[in-house]
Amino acid sequence: MGGNGCGGCRQLATRLGKEQPAWREISVLGRYDGLLREAVLQAKHPAGEDLAELLALLLVSQRPVVRSWEIATVVPVPMHWLRRWRRGTNAAAGMAGQLARELGVPLRHALARSSLRPPQRSLPAAARPANVAASFRVRDRRVSGKTVLLVDDVTTTGATLAAATRLLLEAGASLVYAAVAARAEASADSM
Repeated sequence: MGGNGCGGCRQLATRLGKEQPAWREISVLGRYDGLLREAVLQAKHPAGEDLAELLALLLVSQRPVVRSWEIATVVPVPMHWLRRWRRGTNAAAGMAGQLARELGVPLRHALARSSLRPPQRSLPAAARPANVAASFRVRDRRVSGKTVLLVDDVTTTGATLAAATRLLLEAGASLVYAAVAARAEASADSM
């Protein structure tokens, strides 16, 4: 996907009730269906950690625009420590680590989840922004003055990316770009 003017960015911004998304541009490997959906789901388990890294490699090779963004640091969307402990892995962190290595920049766990909230996928689209609005906190301010690549495995409404982006900008990041493995379509019953 291209810049703030891209169709996918406009759709995500509209779902959030905004004219523009919080991030500068977003790069998405593909739609959340078929083999990509299966790979993302497997990457959410400890046995699939290699798949998370492979998804990051595919994203960079299939979406070379990511290399042109002049990223200074990569930040994964955080998972609450209890959810991470239960699951045994964080696919976004695995992807972010591989992207940082590919881009030759540091990985920073600059954000943390401050509270355990219901998973976004369990909520209707309209409730998602409020669910994540205050669920992050800054834990590493070394993003100040930097161009940041924010990484997640899946986005549907963009609420999680928007909340994390706003906090990174408040922490002093100069620009925030986003990269995700897959973009899911919000179903009519979730809107």
